[in-house]
Amino acid sequence: MANIWPSKPGNFIYSKKFTALIGVSDLCVVETPDAILVCPKELSEDVKRVVDYLKNNHEELL
Repeated sequence: MANIWPSKPGNFIYSKKFTALIGVSDLCVVETPDAILVCPKELSEDVKRVVDYLKNNHEELL
């Protein structure tokens, strides 16, 4: 659950922390216990590349 202020249409936020997005739209913001991901929605499919990088270089972060 996110507290969003202010938010423009098209932003996706998954966070337990207060999150403020100012002057941006069409972003994905995802918080996990040990990382935060911010990317344009149109590049959200590229998250797989980040996961692959972590598998190969920093598996302890997965």
